[in-house]
Amino acid sequence: MTPEAPSLKPALNGAPGQGGLAEIWRRVRRNAVKIIGGRAVFGLVNLAAAALAARAVGIEAFGVVVMLQAYVKLISGLLKFESWTAVTKFGAETVAEERWSDFRRLIGFTLRLDFLGNMLGVIVGVIGAHLAARWMGWPPEAAAIAPYFALTIPFINPATATGVVRLFDNLNVLVRQHAFNAIVRLIGSAAIYVFGGGLEALILVWALATVVAGGSLILAAGLELKRRRLMPKLAGRWSRLTAGFPRIWRFMVFLNTTSLLNSLVAQATVLVVGPVLGTGAAGLFGIVRQLTDPLKRGFTLIGPIIFPELAWLEARRDRRSIRRLFVRTMALSALPLVALCLIFVFLGEPLLTLLFGAAAAPAAPLLTAAGVAAALGAFGFAIGPVMMTIRKEKALLFSTTVGALVFCAALFPFMHLWGLLGVGFALLLRQVVVTAHRLVILYRALVSNPARKKAAR
Repeated sequence: MTPEAPSLKPALNGAPGQGGLAEIWRRVRRNAVKIIGGRAVFGLVNLAAAALAARAVGIEAFGVVVMLQAYVKLISGLLKFESWTAVTKFGAETVAEERWSDFRRLIGFTLRLDFLGNMLGVIVGVIGAHLAARWMGWPPEAAAIAPYFALTIPFINPATATGVVRLFDNLNVLVRQHAFNAIVRLIGSAAIYVFGGGLEALILVWALATVVAGGSLILAAGLELKRRRLMPKLAGRWSRLTAGFPRIWRFMVFLNTTSLLNSLVAQATVLVVGPVLGTGAAGLFGIVRQLTDPLKRGFTLIGPIIFPELAWLEARRDRRSIRRLFVRTMALSALPLVALCLIFVFLGEPLLTLLFGAAAAPAAPLLTAAGVAAALGAFGFAIGPVMMTIRKEKALLFSTTVGALVFCAALFPFMHLWGLLGVGFALLLRQVVVTAHRLVILYRALVSNPARKKAAR
């Protein structure tokens, strides 16, 4: 044990990479319950906040907030690095091998990437806010506050901080982050509903929620590194910081491009729906996303939980255990997702009316299509981590690219034919294409395994 991290070794007991498949599965189930439980509880709080906000300022004004939030998330997704993946994959190796100096350089490297991405994002967000306001027809009060809203970009899912708390299995921090975001929104929306305040007040509430939630995650990760005496090394050339991490740049480029395309589909859709179908349609789309996004995010958060586990199984060349773990995670998600799909299909309109009022009822068909698409994406939450583990990041990017192209080709014709429902159909078509391609890739790699068959012959 080196003096750099005297408190770290005991913490590795029961951490990712430790024990056999049965112990790994117990950890995955325990952490899945923790994450999904937290998401479910505070997802309901977030839903209540959105319902109060829509009732307080109206569907159209709420749609403006949805578009403004989509704008900053789009900028963030385009210019931020998915550095949490590097922290998880390469950090797990350095921790297990007690390469403390390498770990500190890795965190320094990812923090540099975060800083550059955040600063560029803020600059682009501030400069482009007025153009976005004209394009999407925001009212003057929203256009005036939009550049300041772009200052929240560094607090939207801080990447390195997320990687640190996931790596050290401190998932309570992620649950608290979501809790802070939901609670601030609920309190602010309730205050506006009771005392008034209008659109500007609601924008400020959404901005404050983002800063408080993201700030809590950054603080928790910093305290975790300080407690373990693993504060990052920031000085030196880029080549020095990445020494000892082969192909890290290739890994980052492929995954960041994949994330960028996903962000384009997720956030740009809102920015297209508003100008084409009107702010009312954008508001309805935003309401549907309040129901479908927590579903997909709740399950996709489990993916990073199993990522370190999968990395160690791959290091041991244990593809059989990877396959078994993957099948178990898929089975874990099947039943609850089928139940939620049935709710969206048969109870969508009553649910929307109950939560958001009669004005939200026309979004019921969209909820059915978008809900099934989100459920299919949630069902495949483990596909991405498995593909990254077995170094299929190029195939991951390919499927994302094809899915994005299919979505873009279908969106406008579908909107012309079916209006807002067409957006749901385009989302569903994209998700079917992406999931089908990735399952074929995994089948070839983990089941048919041509390389192993060739060697056997």
